[in-house]
Amino acid sequence: MEIIKSLKNIGHSKNSIKHLERYTKKYVKVVVFGLGYIGIPLLKQFKQSGIKCLGYDISEKRIQEIQNNTTKIANTNDIKDICTFDFEKVKEFSKPERIVYICCVPTLVKEDYSNDYSALENSLDSIKSLYSWMKDDILVIESTVGIGKVDELCKKRFKFYCYSPERISPNDNDKVGSIDKLLATNNKRIDKFIFSLYKKAINNLYLIRDDNSIKIAEASKLIENTQRDVNIALMNEYQLFCSQNKINIKDVLNVAGTKWNFANYQPGLVGGQCIGVDPYYIINENMNTPLIKLARETNENRISETINFVENIIKDYNKEDILILGKTYKPNCASVENSGAFKICKYFNDIQSYDPLIDLVEVPFQNKKVFVLLVNQKDFSIYFNNHIKSLKNFIMIDPFGYLYNLKHKFQMYYTL
Repeated sequence: MEIIKSLKNIGHSKNSIKHLERYTKKYVKVVVFGLGYIGIPLLKQFKQSGIKCLGYDISEKRIQEIQNNTTKIANTNDIKDICTFDFEKVKEFSKPERIVYICCVPTLVKEDYSNDYSALENSLDSIKSLYSWMKDDILVIESTVGIGKVDELCKKRFKFYCYSPERISPNDNDKVGSIDKLLATNNKRIDKFIFSLYKKAINNLYLIRDDNSIKIAEASKLIENTQRDVNIALMNEYQLFCSQNKINIKDVLNVAGTKWNFANYQPGLVGGQCIGVDPYYIINENMNTPLIKLARETNENRISETINFVENIIKDYNKEDILILGKTYKPNCASVENSGAFKICKYFNDIQSYDPLIDLVEVPFQNKKVFVLLVNQKDFSIYFNNHIKSLKNFIMIDPFGYLYNLKHKFQMYYTL
């Protein structure tokens, strides 16, 4: 196997690289299918590089958000004129140049945790109706899939296709151009071209060259997030173990962190489209992966454990005095997809909850006496650290110890 970082390593001279760049700008267009936290930043990068491009999403609401610059994903003023929900415009745009279709739609799991490829399959059906074998069009899939799925979906329908698994964090959409990104193709004939094209948007690009390059990229994407799920599960289990021994895991981790190679994972709720989903694409293969399955169950159980912990404490307080803080699946990210905190808020639906990234109306903290901190949003941390003298009037329920360093400042402080 080879991992290639430069066009020169694919056999290009300086003159041929310049020729390829001129050809790309003059005769190639990019169409991005799916304008979410993957598609929008990628479309912005290609637009900034001078490539002719178009963004397509089936949601008219999403296109309106882009045009009004209200998506909460990124500033979209620079792409508002090149996005559409009208498939006829995509058809018109796809003529007559060579097209690279980049599929960025979500792949999730259903309620029974089985794989949900419906959005991807529907998008590929639409792309197939546009794809030209004569022009050597290329399909690139960015969505997370199980091992072997790209070939299964594409082999009989597309002449040239690639897999470039997304590595965008919803918190860092403006950094998409500087992330380390993988690229794998089904045919070496397109390696130079697609590498050159993607290099215009992604600085640190790694082309995998191997007979199983696409499978290797698929497996790499799955393990990148699964190892995080497994390590967080370990921390969640260890937090309960420490609690039973009447010590706090924050103190334990601070001490353990003095060892040079200690991995600093923290306990907490797991959600979003990546860590809480990707392991199922391994588990559902029905192979021998008991550790991965147990880790997933451990992190899912964290929701009910947190509910029980909070419920046992708040039963002694008036519900009108309680405020639950945080709904998103992780701090400082305006998304409730697969969010454990959001599920907990729905369970306590008779208690007021607030998240500055989700709710339009601010809730005054001074009117509350009891706080349940589920997500450590930046605004929460700033507020409590700036009002240390008044914390003695508050009761803090902090399951995951986000404000553990302030525990003695509160009237009462509870943590797992």
